Amino acid sequence: MTKTATKLGMLAAVAVLAACGKAPATLQELQVQPPVTEVTEHLRAGVAAIAVYSDGTQQDVTAQVEWSSLDAAVATAAAGYIQGGQPGSTYLTASWSGLTSQARVDVVAADLLALTVAIDAAARPAGLTAQATASGAFSDGSEADLTGQLTWTSGDQTIALVYSWMDAGTIFARENGTVTIRATDPVSGLSAEYQLEIR
Repeated sequence: MTKTATKLGMLAAVAVLAACGKAPATLQELQVQPPVTEVTEHLRAGVAAIAVYSDGTQQDVTAQVEWSSLDAAVATAAAGYIQGGQPGSTYLTASWSGLTSQARVDVVAADLLALTVAIDAAARPAGLTAQATASGAFSDGSEADLTGQLTWTSGDQTIALVYSWMDAGTIFARENGTVTIRATDPVSGLSAEYQLEIR
């Protein structure tokens, strides 16, 4: 074999190795990040889907995957975010190019931030009743009537009584005077009050 043939053979081998080194990377894994998300009910949290290739490179395919939820009442996902529903736990599945990946979502109840008490009249004559109501403002931006869920107390029961359970918030005016009607959330301990005049 001549030196020229040997040289050509070596060059061909190098060319083959170089060609092999440039082989396209293959898709190996689909990841959902983060793998566990906690979100307040009715609010949103970010989520991403990442494709991992054999050469170590990664590609954000969040907008391309198909999302599904084991319990859509608890949480769903769309391109780039998780939408929290009612409190509970569920799993989201991302599907793309024949691969799937799951992530857990824990939806927690919104925190009660503030209470507001209202009474249907600023004053009541003794012997009559008044109705108190309470609304709560929550960390998810919602408001709700909590009248029947709170503990109601009167600052002076000789002036007025207030019911906590049956007919919650109903006030019975007993004698003239000013009394503080208070509503307290038994879970958070938050309370609000109203000054009622009996005359």
